Amino acid sequence: PTHTHSVMNAQLAAALLPRTAAVLRAAGDERGDASLADRLQRLATEQRAAFERQYSEDEQCYARAWLRTALNKPHALRSLNLESQVFALLAHAHGDANATRVAAVRAQVYKRLYHAIGPASTPGGMVWPAISGVYTWALAALGDGDEAWRLVERHTYATHARTFPSSWIGVLAGPDGFNTHHGGTWQSQFTPMRDWPVANMNPEAMFVLSTLRAAGVLSGTSDAIELDTRVAPARTLPLSVVSPLLSFVIDTRRGVNGTYVAHNAGTVMLRVHTPHSAVRVLKFTLAGAGDVHDFAVQ
Repeated sequence: PTHTHSVMNAQLAAALLPRTAAVLRAAGDERGDASLADRLQRLATEQRAAFERQYSEDEQCYARAWLRTALNKPHALRSLNLESQVFALLAHAHGDANATRVAAVRAQVYKRLYHAIGPASTPGGMVWPAISGVYTWALAALGDGDEAWRLVERHTYATHARTFPSSWIGVLAGPDGFNTHHGGTWQSQFTPMRDWPVANMNPEAMFVLSTLRAAGVLSGTSDAIELDTRVAPARTLPLSVVSPLLSFVIDTRRGVNGTYVAHNAGTVMLRVHTPHSAVRVLKFTLAGAGDVHDFAVQ
């Protein structure tokens, strides 16, 4: 490399730009988005090839970044870092998966990064929900609902309180990162992280996101919301999820009953996967905010 590069940025592009391109195509040519969708897809393909070249067979993980040394020589940060694994796994889940690399990366994360309160970013380092929550999403997208749900449970404040009973941080609220040695957070001369470590929404926001993913609400590939009732582990069923937009109950046979509450006028597609029937695509025509649509798929 001639400059510094973040491998995670390439992985993010490879994982998510195809989703953006699909949404643009679904919007139709009248918006003039077709050429942009094609460019995004080409960029995603290029970035997928680029980040796959950063996989280390020795470390069995993806490098975090390329930097320049004091002598202006390129240097790769190849040690295990969760930041450069999560979007790689999502790219594998949403595209052509390399099962060998997926298994190797997951094994390294489990062996070297797992902690009672979630996977740390580096061995012995801190748990940053903005990253570890995406790892939960990746596991759900890969179809491992059991492990995804176990990580949801590790990320709860109840787990944090049991693990670090002497720390008030992470009981009712928390910061953006948790120390895996004492349950507290990081220290800075410029921001009052330890003085007021409850002014960050990363743990709560990522807990909501990862719970939805582990429950089977996966990111769609076009203009549809994906609801896969096969993802949630059997021990969680019947499973009830309530949100302002989409609420549903998955029964013990993995059928689903739910409600979609519109926040605006338009149309929305819901693609439902169950073990007992072919994929069902439901289309709701929304009259406006508050319009309610009930659905059932068995």
